[in-house]
Amino acid sequence: MQEAVKRIIAQGAEKIIVTTNEILFPAQHTYESAGFKFVNKCEEPNIAEYVGMRINYEIIVR
Repeated sequence: MQEAVKRIIAQGAEKIIVTTNEILFPAQHTYESAGFKFVNKCEEPNIAEYVGMRINYEIIVR
């Protein structure tokens, strides 16, 4: 994950945003370990496969 973040930043990204489901604890840990910061939780009512709480993380580069 950290290598992917480095490559994205090297390509000029100023912000990286990722989203996961609130029950996917390993994904949350992976994002936090790679330096992503919690932004918010929100409901995802529009897409049946993703119904439930979503957790958003971001890294702001600049």
